[in-house]
Amino acid sequence: MKGARAWFERAARARAPWAACCGAALGWCVACSSSGSSPSTETAVPPPGTAAPVLPPAIAPTPVPGAALAAASAHVSPDAGAPPSTVKIVFRTFPARRGVVMWGGKRLGILDRDAPLVVERPRDSGPLDVVVRVTGYLPVHTRAYTFSDSNIDVRITPLDKKDTLYGYKEPLPPDAGVPFPGEPTEIPE
Repeated sequence: MKGARAWFERAARARAPWAACCGAALGWCVACSSSGSSPSTETAVPPPGTAAPVLPPAIAPTPVPGAALAAASAHVSPDAGAPPSTVKIVFRTFPARRGVVMWGGKRLGILDRDAPLVVERPRDSGPLDVVVRVTGYLPVHTRAYTFSDSNIDVRITPLDKKDTLYGYKEPLPPDAGVPFPGEPTEIPE
């Protein structure tokens, strides 16, 4: 228990400057808000023997004829600030080439050189694991999320430049280390 107590004491000392700053800021806010020139709701009691001051009667604001109509026509729907129920996912390739975007076995669409592919999906329907295939280039696997509109920019790599990618492995030789018939299988010592 002694270790825990020492830890709490160190933590309290470390937080002391922050607590002092927060307390000063809170006090300043309260002082500023109470020193404003807002009318007081308290009633002052006049000293005995003096007459109470006469206040003018309160004047009610007169309604403007068009104000009620404007208030009624300004109906706000309960989901006015809600995001749309669908999202747009835009696919592009760099360099721009004609290709196809597949989601599992389903073709989502065809990419064109001039125009990107725009896919509309229900919001929050889960991620899409897609494969972008372009002739003469390596296929690219990527994921598109459906919680907001998104742009998927895919950099495609030509087949002859695949050795420039991270994680590239040299292809195995045709025999893959298997001995030819008639070669000894044991290694002499």
